[in-house]
Parts: sequence; C-alpha cells; structure tokens
Amino acid sequence: KVDKGFSVYFAAPVATSSEGLGLFNLSGNTWKFITSDLNQAMAYSARLTSSQMLAVMRDVVAPTVALDKKIDLDEPFRVSRPEFSGEIKEAGSGLAAQEVVAHIDGGLAQPVIVDGLGRFSFKPFAELTTGDHELVIKAADKTGNKSQTAAMRFQVQLPLQIGQIMQYPNPASRRGYIRISANSGALNDDLVSIKIYDTAGHKVTTLSNVKAVKENFGAGSSRFLYDILWDLRNDAGKQVANGVYLARIEVRDPINPANKVKKTCKLAVLR
Repeated sequence: KVDKGFSVYFAAPVATSSEGLGLFNLSGNTWKFITSDLNQAMAYSARLTSSQMLAVMRDVVAPTVALDKKIDLDEPFRVSRPEFSGEIKEAGSGLAAQEVVAHIDGGLAQPVIVDGLGRFSFKPFAELTTGDHELVIKAADKTGNKSQTAAMRFQVQLPLQIGQIMQYPNPASRRGYIRISANSGALNDDLVSIKIYDTAGHKVTTLSNVKAVKENFGAGSSRFLYDILWDLRNDAGKQVANGVYLARIEVRDPINPANKVKKTCKLAVLR
C-alpha cells in the first residue's frame, strides 16, 4: 500500500506567521524542500511513496546575489544592451528561479536567466541610452524570503544616434520648435547648431538653449528629447513675416565631435 502512494498533511502552526515556513523531508543528511503551499485547511500536504521523516521548518535566510568579479562597473559599456552575469546562493528551501528579476533605472521587472546551479545572466530587454544607469536584481526562495542587491551604478557610452529631427507645429502661428530625439543626454549649444534662413538664403536667427528631457518607457527603455524654441522673431527681435523658412541643423557627437548629423527642415509661419 505504501508503494502505491499515500498523502500526508501537516497543520501549519497557528500562533506564528507562515512566512518562511515549508514542508521538508530528510534525504540522507540533508533536508529537502517539498512545498510551502497551504491547502484550504491551512495544512501542508505531500504525496509519498515511501516512509520518510518530514518536518515543518522555517527558512530564515534569503538568497544572496553577486555579480561576477570580471564585470567592472567602473568601466563604461560600449554596447546598448550590456550583459551581466553572476551567482545566486540559496542554502535553504531552494531558489524560486521564476522570481529572479532585474530592474533598470527603476523600470519594470525584466526576466533573468538562471540555471540549476544558481548561475544567472541578464541582458536589458531594450537598448539603453548613453549615460548613467542603475541595475537592481531581486531574488526569492521557495518559502518567500526575498532579497535584492543595492543599486549597481554603471555607464554606457555609445556613438550618437539621432532618432528624428522634426519641426512642430507646422505651420506655426505663435512659436515653433525644432525637436531632436537622441540616445544621448549630453547635447548642448556647443554641439547643436540651428540656424534659420528665409527662402532667399538670408540668415534670420540662430536658435540656442539646447536642453535634454529624458523620456522613459517600459522595461527600462528611454530616449532624450530636445525641443528648441523659436519665438518667430529675427536677430533684431522683430516678428518675422508669414512664409516658409529653412532650419539648417547640425548635431555633433559628444564622444567624437568629428561625427556630424545634418538636416534641413522647412517651417511655415502663418498668423
């Protein structure tokens, strides 16, 4: 009858929290985790096919997470999706691998690949922008003990990539903007040149005050937006006439200023 299997039930302690508790069995000299789930009668249950020694015990230590020593966070990464690897140690109920997740810059949880030996690897789901970032890895064991690393700061340095250069609104009646989206927040007036010309080729004005705003998306994805204002006035401070104007834009790479992106946009003024 034993060989055909039988069920056992252990009532959970009434006067204590179930956090960290689980049903274990003795295998050789080691206690092995069976379950931390409680049924409707608030009992731990198991199906056995042999006589065993079992106990309800509390796991009091959460997993520990450590990056590989070969990963130098003081050295900038040169790729948009850097890979992180390391080890998670769990000596109690066992690691709940599906609950090991990573957060980039406080964004949504992203999955971490963990093997049977506790080795993990992680690549951000989305491409990261040039600049400073933070990584936090969270882990849990099978009885619910949770841990997380301190925020690990690292830097990414990439060649400048321009997502778009556009003008809005078009036509403009009170003010116009030149929008630049990029993978870097380091652009400034020294790196961005925007000059407005009329259709006859006469320079009207030069735009300045280039400042970045970071736009965050899910799963750590982000970009930098630069909205440079034109108040529809010339260098003398007078309002320009209705018509079509040309914005000649040149953007240089903060890491290698010799690399340039150029574009000309048409902006209509209609009051």
